[in-house]
Amino acid sequence: MAALTRPTEATYAIHENVTVDTTDYEDHTFCGVMFPIEAQSILPVDHIVLESVSIRGALGKLTVWVTKPGANISVDPDNWIQVYEAEHDPSWRRFVELKLDSKIKVRPGENRGVYVHSKLQGDEAIVYDNQKADYTHQDNFLTIYPGLAHVCNKPFGRTTMWGYGNAWRERREFVGKLNYGAVYKLWNPENCTAFGDKFQGMTRTLFMCQRRWESPMSRLPDECIFYILNLCRWDWANDEGQFVMSTASNSELHQQETNSDEEEDNDVGDEDSSDNNNAPSFWRHRGHNWARARHYPTRVLYDSRRIAHASVYSHHHHAGVFNGVEDDDDSSYEEA
Repeated sequence: MAALTRPTEATYAIHENVTVDTTDYEDHTFCGVMFPIEAQSILPVDHIVLESVSIRGALGKLTVWVTKPGANISVDPDNWIQVYEAEHDPSWRRFVELKLDSKIKVRPGENRGVYVHSKLQGDEAIVYDNQKADYTHQDNFLTIYPGLAHVCNKPFGRTTMWGYGNAWRERREFVGKLNYGAVYKLWNPENCTAFGDKFQGMTRTLFMCQRRWESPMSRLPDECIFYILNLCRWDWANDEGQFVMSTASNSELHQQETNSDEEEDNDVGDEDSSDNNNAPSFWRHRGHNWARARHYPTRVLYDSRRIAHASVYSHHHHAGVFNGVEDDDDSSYEEA
């Protein structure tokens, strides 16, 4: 039963915990800083979980906010939810960790805003920097972008301590640490292209062993192979992050080309449908499937019906060759 109900994401603890430590030039201090984060899609990550934010400065009564899922990152308080509130003593040299009340889940390609604010009077509450580059930090899981500084001691306030001017300062960078965890995707046929070349090669090898009658693995049904692969982590085949990203991009391109080819095949099929209707169904699909198998082996591999037809035909055909007899009778392999 477990082999038929494979999970798509890990249901247990986080696979990896990462602490992001940004550069620190101590350019400015004031009441708050707002910045976007984006989860990367380089690795087969299902989501990352933001657990805490660490900052330094005079601190005071601090609050942390994040944007609601799907909301725009703006200075509109209706787009934000508060996830932390507590008062802290000053800490000028050592970062103070603010553990969020609720962990924030961010999917690959998703953007969420983070806003750290202090109600302390004056201009020394939170340390931040001027923007130095297009992004503050980037790794295989997360990108932190420059954002805004806030010079009002009221959350989302619009007035400055001087009584005039804009309360938000552009081109500012977060200074501190983000602690987050990464939860990887679990292998399933529909997301196989999110895994690296070596992992996909391992997958093909397992299925080729299963298709050989003399192999002990031939006794296992497809579902058992699927379940075994579902329990394997993405890097157990020694794939590396940049190669996984390249593989995923190429697979998307191949899928687009495949869809285009199928549309052309449908157009051609309409023109000579009378001939095709008189042919056995296996012959109508065999050439098409083998062409796909040559150029897009991964795609065909996970289509169990196509695998079955191709493997039966290949075994029958090669058995005839090995016996010195060419057997062209494929009528017994018609598609059910």
